[in-house]
Order: sequence, then C-alpha cells, then structure tokens
Amino acid sequence: MSILEEAAREALSCHDAYGTVAVMAWPIGVALKQGRLVYAERELKKCLDLASRIEPHASQAYVLEILWRPCFAEHPSHANAVWRRILELCDPDRSWRAARLYLHIAEIQHRQNRNAAAVIRAMPPGKARSWLERRFGLA
Repeated sequence: MSILEEAAREALSCHDAYGTVAVMAWPIGVALKQGRLVYAERELKKCLDLASRIEPHASQAYVLEILWRPCFAEHPSHANAVWRRILELCDPDRSWRAARLYLHIAEIQHRQNRNAAAVIRAMPPGKARSWLERRFGLA
C-alpha cells in the first residue's frame, strides 16, 4: 500500500467530514506534485462532495482553504474545482472565516501577480466584497 493510499484510509477514519477533508489535503497535494492526477482528482472530488456536510458552515471555509492551498501551490488550475466549491458554499458575509478565506485567496493571487480582482468580482455583493474592493483599490 502506498503512503497516499494509507493517508486516504486514515482520513476516512476521522470522526467527521471536516477531519476527512483536512487530512486529505496533504495526500492530494503530494499526488499533484508527483503527477498522479487521476488519484488527486478522484480524492479531490470526494472531498469537495463531503464539504457540504461540514458543520458549522463557518468551518467549511476553513477546511476549503486547507484544501485550496496545496492544489493552488502545485498549479493554479488544480485549485479551480476547490474555488468553484468555495463560491457555492462560502458566503463571505455569513462568517468571518469565509471573509478571511476570500481575503487570503485574493492576497495569494496578488502576490503571484495574478488577478486578485477576479477573486473579488466573483464574490457576491455585500460588505465583505466592498471591504476587499477598497483594500485592493478597486472601489
């Protein structure tokens, strides 16, 4: 059994969906780094499906950031599925964790000379979006 398969098995033994998704961030990142895309995509899909079952909802934002970071670090295109799930599940005006998630993603995009404005424009209108627009000079 490979270390990735062992990590996936251990993740499934977590007592809740939050733990499973958080633990799986590491093997998914390693699989992407090793070019094991079939494994990474399969496990990522499972984690993204589990994300909607995470309670409280504010914890969804935190665990999706844990998952987004290794996917984005390997190649930004690998984080697209996580980003779509963030947009579905994480209303930035509903919790400070969700607002912080969007801030962190925008900051990372900005530091890497990517389009932080696209992150902000994808957010639903509201206080958090207005705050980020001002912070990044888009207002």
